[in-house]
Formats: sequence, C-alpha cells, structure tokens
Amino acid sequence: MKVLGGRIPAWPGYCALAYTLTIAVGCSGVGGNKEFLNFALYEYGADVTSSGQNGERTANSLINGVKDSAAWEGGEGWEYTFTRTETRERGGQRTGGVENRIAQGSAWALVKFAEPVVINRVVVTALHTEETPFPGYKGAELQAYDARDSFSPWKTVARIDQGKVVVPGRQSAPSGPTTVFRFNPVEAEQIRFMIWSMQDSKSLQPEANYQQEQAATRDQPRRDNYYRITRGQETTVRLLEIEATGTEAIKMAQARKPTAAESILLQDLTGAAPAAAETP
Repeated sequence: MKVLGGRIPAWPGYCALAYTLTIAVGCSGVGGNKEFLNFALYEYGADVTSSGQNGERTANSLINGVKDSAAWEGGEGWEYTFTRTETRERGGQRTGGVENRIAQGSAWALVKFAEPVVINRVVVTALHTEETPFPGYKGAELQAYDARDSFSPWKTVARIDQGKVVVPGRQSAPSGPTTVFRFNPVEAEQIRFMIWSMQDSKSLQPEANYQQEQAATRDQPRRDNYYRITRGQETTVRLLEIEATGTEAIKMAQARKPTAAESILLQDLTGAAPAAAETP
C-alpha cells in the first residue's frame, strides 16, 4: 500500500508487535497491575502500643491481619474506655497541640514499622455487629512520624471531624466501620491513630468555677471576672485492625526474542534481516 508522499512509516508495526509481546508476557510493566502491601503486620516486623486496654482486649490484635467482626467473640479486637476532660475559659478557645489533647484523655494506637516506609493509605476497621453497632467517630486524628524532621516529626495526614474524614487537598468523605484514609505519599517510621470522642460518648456533669476580679498588683496585671468550665465525657473504643499500605509495581516484563512468525512480521515491516527465532 502506498500513500501520498511515500511509504507507510514502520512505527505502527513496531507498536503493534510491542503490544503483542507485552500481552504475551503479561501486563505488569509501567502502569500495569499493582498490589497493596500492608506494612502494619507482625509478619513484616511491625509493633504496636496503645493508651490502655479493657481486660484482655489488647492492641496486639490490631496488626495480625484479622478484621472480621465475627472474630470479636473469640477474643479478637482492642477495647479501651477513657474519660476526657477539657477546660476552657468563658469566651476562650481550647489551647495546646496534639500532645495536650492526648493528655486530656484519648484512645490511641501507635504502630511502629520495621523500617521507614512510604505509605499513602491507612485503613482502620472497627467492631460493627447487630449487638454492638459501630456508633461513628466524632473526633479523631491520624499522624505519621518522620524522624528526618527534627523540629516537628509528627505530621497530621488526616482527621475526622463530626464523622467526616478530612484530608488536606481532598474532598471530605464519611467515616464508618471501615474508614479509609487516602493521602499524598509520606515516608514514615510510625503512625498513630487518636480518638477524642465517638458519637455515643457519654457527657459527664460539667464543672464551672467562677473566678472573681483581681486587682492589679506590682507583679500581676488586673484580671476581670471569668468562668472556667471543665467538661468531661466517657468513651469506649472498639477496633479490630489498622492497616498502613503503599503500592509496589509487579516486576517489569522481561524482554524476549521474537518467535519465527514475529520475526517474519518485523522483516516485512522494516526490511531488516530476520532475527534468530526463539524456540517455542
């Protein structure tokens, strides 16, 4: 076949043959199949610590790969009950960072990897059965630890606010019994998931302390009247598994010699001498 201006270029034939060869050896090259690798497993050398536990329900079961709520009856899962108190002055805002919020009361689980890894996805699975339905998160936070940042190694990669997963630069998504956090890839040695409150947290009787006006002294400035209000709540958290994953491409397709039929096709397309054919 001829076209105006000359012969048909040979590159379409190259592409067709390259595609055929790729199919023959598998679509596992760049852009091919990928698989999730869960670095938060005992078998990969991970370890876990937590804020505490109820009875025998330790955090050790959070990284053993079992995430079926049916296994709860057999002793799987982590359970922890905590009391949280927050003190605010009337008209004032809550002060302090994450460490201060932890000290006020929280349930947290910290997973340490065997070595620094790159992750972009964390999945937290909670207990959810007819007898004990998942109540929903009200406030929680997910952080990753990178020791290379000596100033602030803990970085918040996602949080939950009123049941919504909030990740910078991404659209909010609802949390649930299985909550998936997707974020830009980060290198981390550890991650920690901190829960401040659940939708079924029980409020405790608040305490209000009235502070009278204080006149200015030589050492202290004048202080107006104000209330200091302390609020408390009791929360029980029940989790089954924490996964921390990255993606790793399957091995690149290995090049091979063309078969006799493919060699003839190449010769026809390019005019080159046939290559030594691979024995089937």
